[in-house]
Amino acid sequence: MKTEPRSIAEFLAFLATTSIYSSAEIALLCSASDPGQIDEMIEGRRKVPLGMVKALAAALDCSERELMAMALRDWYGDEVSDQIAQCFRADASDTAENAWIAALRDLHDGVVPELTTNRLRRLQLLSRFSG
Repeated sequence: MKTEPRSIAEFLAFLATTSIYSSAEIALLCSASDPGQIDEMIEGRRKVPLGMVKALAAALDCSERELMAMALRDWYGDEVSDQIAQCFRADASDTAENAWIAALRDLHDGVVPELTTNRLRRLQLLSRFSG
């Protein structure tokens, strides 16, 4: 079972230890003015600038979405970050759509593959046979 990091600093520390890049190289990839900024983020002495999340996620080969969620939580706390997430969530009232999406994710180990012509045809056939 995967355990979630307790903080963004812990998450960054783990990613930095498994990264192929040094802190100085990560700083260059993120256009950070000082390589020490990355070390300060990893140690929890500095918050991740929201404008740096995309580049940092690419440099550390992690989910931009997950890193942004953690950065928002770090900057604004649980309540505000939950409100932001709620605003961007799919319409929760459409339970049928959410059930389909959940089923597709479950079938493909959490990552829904690209909808190719072949996959679309199979879904259409399945839909015709299932009523």
